[in-house]
Amino acid sequence: MGNQKDVLRLRKETGLGMSKCYKALNQANGNLNKAMDILRKEGVRIAHKRLDRTMPEGATFIHINSEKTFAVILFIGCETDFVARNETFKKLGNAMVATAAAKQTQEKKDLLSTPYQTTTFHEELVQLAGRFGENIALTHYETLAGTYISSYLHSRKLGAIAALNMKKLPTEEIEGVARHIAMQAVVSNPLAIDESNIDPTIITKEKESITSQLKEQGEGKSPDIIERITQRKLDKFIKENILLTQPFVKNQKKTVSDILQAAAPNLAVTGFKRLEIKG
Repeated sequence: MGNQKDVLRLRKETGLGMSKCYKALNQANGNLNKAMDILRKEGVRIAHKRLDRTMPEGATFIHINSEKTFAVILFIGCETDFVARNETFKKLGNAMVATAAAKQTQEKKDLLSTPYQTTTFHEELVQLAGRFGENIALTHYETLAGTYISSYLHSRKLGAIAALNMKKLPTEEIEGVARHIAMQAVVSNPLAIDESNIDPTIITKEKESITSQLKEQGEGKSPDIIERITQRKLDKFIKENILLTQPFVKNQKKTVSDILQAAAPNLAVTGFKRLEIKG
């Protein structure tokens, strides 16, 4: 029923094979809109069949709004490297993260329900899953607000965003520092900006672990000695895992705090978000 021109148009808009497009047009008696609806429903059916399949691949997307005051970092998961590198997949990911940053969307669910073209981002992901025959989903979503934000994308599975407390337009040097702070978060994986921001449960668990190891190895060490050694090791752990006291990624002889102070008086990191997908 469908002519070659309509079949080609369907294929271009859906990404599905010629035979599926031809079959849909026949079912729709040549009506292009009905054929499109048939293919969308088929895409949903295929996507739903794959919801329980793992997504070991995917890509990280980062976008900062034009004012440099709000950033989004997200990850869209899929099953194969082939899909993660596909231009249609990347186009949708870039559209999602750019929209989220521009609208300052705080929650993943709100981004998924945001209108996009003739549907929503959620529906676009479903259709993409149906098109490729894979489970595809927005699996990680983080936002960051600040007076000046920069980012660093290391790979498809690792990136970070970081905010500085700039109160006016930054100099070129401070722009570079901001980017290096994001790089620092990627490379050194700090737990927090400073000691006051570390989750207390992490400190408690680390202290318990150190104490337990010392007691096993101690052979007669008094409780006071174990306590002193524990505190020394815990202080070292904290110093190595908070951003400000870590060796600066571009100059290991200086700390991140040293670099901030050298760049501008009272320059400080106000936040960062790091996204790493294992596997």
